[in-house]
Amino acid sequence: STDLELDTPPHAWAAVLGAAYRRLVEAADQDDDTVTLLDPYGATDPCEFFAVASEAFFEQPARLAEDDPALYAQLQRFYRLDPARWAPDAPTGASPADRVAST
Repeated sequence: STDLELDTPPHAWAAVLGAAYRRLVEAADQDDDTVTLLDPYGATDPCEFFAVASEAFFEQPARLAEDDPALYAQLQRFYRLDPARWAPDAPTGASPADRVAST
């Protein structure tokens, strides 16, 4: 079957991503130039949050796994990938395919 089979209840997905979204919104609302791993643009709405969280998942997986293990785990289940296990010394900006090829 090509249907996505969920291995986690939808309420867990919603709870984890919702909490991470709210944290990003709170950080973006700070007047102190708070630096976040996720692009503050993700605080504009939940769809943009998913996009910037996915970007961090693929571009900075080890850091996302360390900063927000629950969010990383949900994205790992969704994409059925674990990019934090890809070549840790891959050059910044390397594509996932480059990282896999370098192992």
